[in-house]
Amino acid sequence: MNTVSIQSIARLVAAAVLAMATLHPVAAQQTQPAQPLPEGHPPIGAMPEGHPPMSGMGGPGGMSLPEGHPPMGGTGAEAHLQMTPLVASIVVQAVQGTPGGAMVTGDDVVLELHTGQGEPTILTAAIDEHGVVTFENLALPGPAQPVARVQHAGVDYETVGEVLDAAQPRQKLVVDVYEVGDSIPDHYLRMRHVMVRTSPHGLHVSEVVVVDHPGTHTWLGKVTEDGGRETLALQLPPNLERVQLQGGFHECCTQLDHGRLTSSMPLKPGSEQYRYSYMVPIVDGKATLTFSAELPTQRVTVFIPDDGTTVTASGVSDAGSMTMGRSSSRLYKAEEVPAGQAITLTIEGIEAANIDLPAMESGASGRGAMPGSGPGSVGGPGASTAAPKVVAAIGGGAIVLVALVLILAKGAKRSSTAGHRGKGDQAAGGSRA
Repeated sequence: MNTVSIQSIARLVAAAVLAMATLHPVAAQQTQPAQPLPEGHPPIGAMPEGHPPMSGMGGPGGMSLPEGHPPMGGTGAEAHLQMTPLVASIVVQAVQGTPGGAMVTGDDVVLELHTGQGEPTILTAAIDEHGVVTFENLALPGPAQPVARVQHAGVDYETVGEVLDAAQPRQKLVVDVYEVGDSIPDHYLRMRHVMVRTSPHGLHVSEVVVVDHPGTHTWLGKVTEDGGRETLALQLPPNLERVQLQGGFHECCTQLDHGRLTSSMPLKPGSEQYRYSYMVPIVDGKATLTFSAELPTQRVTVFIPDDGTTVTASGVSDAGSMTMGRSSSRLYKAEEVPAGQAITLTIEGIEAANIDLPAMESGASGRGAMPGSGPGSVGGPGASTAAPKVVAAIGGGAIVLVALVLILAKGAKRSSTAGHRGKGDQAAGGSRA
């Protein structure tokens, strides 16, 4: 998938800031001299000691607003932002990525235009004999982010373009497609980053897994006993709770059975990233995190807060500690981990809570929630690997856009993403951001 350019988002940030400043001017005479704080008052801008972290990341342990609290970033000054209409043109080119494969012609192209105002505009056309489709004279109410999807040999491939605006109303999107192959590729986990946060309820775990497929054909997966397909299998703790899928998974093609998380999405050549989170409860005064993969893993890194708890590790080595901001984390690493080899970390010294966690709503924070460790498919809307919908953040104000600039600046740039749309899958659900 093409990463949205920082310059495009920066233009949106500047426009949002200028519009809000114009619509809501602050008169100089209204500014009052700063009053000294009472003795002992915590400094403004800093959280009092013991205050829970303010986090917009969602997932297990994420902060939620009190019941009845109005949503943050709702209908304030941003509701007055005026969208400047524009006329755009987009060229979509399908490129055959399999050596020796024929030029892509006749396949359907679906173009989505996301403006952040209601449902996206969806256009369809067939690829011509040159492998190209041109969409011209597209009247848009304001900046929009295009998503081009090409279905080839039964598999969807998509590319997310940069934001279209008055300064950049024309764009070319290149979508790489591949032929389907039956041979099992030499795919592997290039990295598995496991981030742990301790709490009185247990371990709140967030994982990022990157799968590399070095072949030249898209793989539909191995055939399972029930006649289905499977391209990825990750073993998580069997007693996990409050699972949320945050990227790389689709509702149609994901299963969780007693800690075994699988995907049947076709695996295309290149890299695919998967993100998810879950909680491991405290049992007998300790919490045990154990995981493995049915693929060899090149590198595993585990981050655990240096908060006075005791860690016993198996399958990974103590790699010291590192400081991130005001906190310190202990690092555990392993390289060239064989398929099926388990890694276990037991954390003791966590003071258990006597209260239950609040109920988690399905699809909280716009991500799919999975109902515990029992068998079954994803509950809730599911988080697919479609467009990040950056333009939709315009309604949240310039601060949201600045945050997205920082996030996207750190992301790995990708040219396209293979997808498979089964029944019930959403046309443009989820987020890659």
